[in-house]
Amino acid sequence: MKSMSSYERHAWRDAMEIAADVEEEFGIQRALDVFHEVSARDLLQFDRNNRHLVSDYIKKTAFQRPAFLRKILKGCDEDAAILFQLFAILGLLKAKKMIELRDLYAGFLEPGQGNRVTAKGMFDLFSEVNRATPRLYEFPAEVFEACGFYVGLPSSELNEKIDE
Repeated sequence: MKSMSSYERHAWRDAMEIAADVEEEFGIQRALDVFHEVSARDLLQFDRNNRHLVSDYIKKTAFQRPAFLRKILKGCDEDAAILFQLFAILGLLKAKKMIELRDLYAGFLEPGQGNRVTAKGMFDLFSEVNRATPRLYEFPAEVFEACGFYVGLPSSELNEKIDE
């Protein structure tokens, strides 16, 4: 099975491009604050309600994305635009991780191994996917930092530290 490392690199570069757009349009601190103001339940609901749109957004070229955003976010506030783009970054990170795992476990994804060896490999793959899942709703700081942007604490936590 051929490696998909070029697809993995593309997902990472694409995530960095969106992060740079978010930083330019809203600023990292604003994006971080918006993300941390939303409850885990609301993040899950946002994900469920917008998964298909995020997928469509990821498929668009950098040139097509602004018009797509204007169309789908018509009537929405700035917070929704920030969240949507952060979810696109998270989606690209998930895609990158799945490609990485696919390459790592490629030998178990096609016929040729024994039944027990394949079952063990598939279980290990499933375990790795589950291990990556809790990071689903963490702010994608590593992407912003890879772009050279500093990501600090959300304003709410910053204020608490100042008050101490």
